[in-house]
Amino acid sequence: MRNAAATFDRQKTMTRPSGLRGFIVGLIMAVMLVISMPNISTALAQSPDDMTPSMKNSGVLGATNPVTGAATSPGILVPPTPANGSSSGIDGGPEMPEEEVSKTKSYTRFEVHQQARKPLAGNLLVKGDGFEQTVPYSVSANEQFTVSAMFPDLTGRYELNMTAVGWDQNILSVEGDLQKVSEGKYSHQFITGDADPALLVLAPDDVGMAIALGSVKASLVSCIQLFSPSNAVLHLGVDIDGDGVIKPSESISQAIQDSSDACVSTPESNIPLTSLYEAQVVSEQGTVLAQNKGLYDFLNKSSIESQKHARSEHVREFKVQWARIPVATSIEVLNSSIRPPVVQVSVKAQAEEVTGDIILNDSGGSGGNPNQGGDLPKSPVDSGPVETNNPFGFLVDNLLWISLILGVSAVGFVFFHGVPTRPVSYQEQ
Repeated sequence: MRNAAATFDRQKTMTRPSGLRGFIVGLIMAVMLVISMPNISTALAQSPDDMTPSMKNSGVLGATNPVTGAATSPGILVPPTPANGSSSGIDGGPEMPEEEVSKTKSYTRFEVHQQARKPLAGNLLVKGDGFEQTVPYSVSANEQFTVSAMFPDLTGRYELNMTAVGWDQNILSVEGDLQKVSEGKYSHQFITGDADPALLVLAPDDVGMAIALGSVKASLVSCIQLFSPSNAVLHLGVDIDGDGVIKPSESISQAIQDSSDACVSTPESNIPLTSLYEAQVVSEQGTVLAQNKGLYDFLNKSSIESQKHARSEHVREFKVQWARIPVATSIEVLNSSIRPPVVQVSVKAQAEEVTGDIILNDSGGSGGNPNQGGDLPKSPVDSGPVETNNPFGFLVDNLLWISLILGVSAVGFVFFHGVPTRPVSYQEQ
């Protein structure tokens, strides 16, 4: 029996360290749980929109797609397609639908002049009350470029925006108001603007945006030289009203009688920017000796379309030329107005200032005012609210955590104490 008791005591002694280990492990688990509680509660309360990209990609609440923003670099640049059948012009002159151009005697052209920091492709959109046009563009890094949209003579409030593939926000925006004061005089009010300095150079003193206004006064002159004197008629006409037809009222004729040369000119007039013209020499038998007709672009000073020929056996020289007087102006908006440059300031030390308060207690007299004779009246000192030490304040404030720690520790202690490392056995000797 003594041996059995000794064996029981020895086995019971061996199980005691296990209960101690259980208490220690439970205590450690409780502490770790308390430390991680704020992070767990924050993650549970946080919506996916409030999470940082690193949290989203790490798998917290599931992975999400990255957000595309103004700072997102574009991948492959795909030039946008024109909208509403509009045309584009980059450094090659503006273009418009032929039906509009042929009837336009004066024009309003919105131009953007910039230098790209990165490869860009997108659209220039100009719109206002009753007008809108979209012009695609594509430029390389460090390229100075011009993109423009042209309309018939217009006034009023307008919005100009430039977009780029890969950026959600406009890379350049201008809003203004254009008004006609009198014939040939305009006023322009710049309202607001902005541009992205990460994509455009935006030199402050450079013209970033301009509005070109103008028209053309012109006359058509035609001259012919024949190898021998002949009888013929020289016809000359210009589509002055832009309706696409040269009417008799828009033509002039001159008879050639027993002569080898002749010249004729139309009156000077304000004509459409792109005009139809026709010059023709017809013999008295009805044979066309020479002809030059087509469509002429006065802005670019070039022939868009022409049909011309002259009989070599009769015509020595046949000449058609325009005498044009451009009437134009340009309203310029500097980059410093579109996006004012960054202003840097420095903080500088100022002159020393001394302020204070004096409490004077005069001890020389009896029963006198303690503040008498002082420069400043005595000011009461506001000591603020008085705090008293509560010995149980810490326990009350942290009662939840203390209870949690003790509870988890108790569970650990019971668990590990109730499961001995070795079974208890009784042996009889």
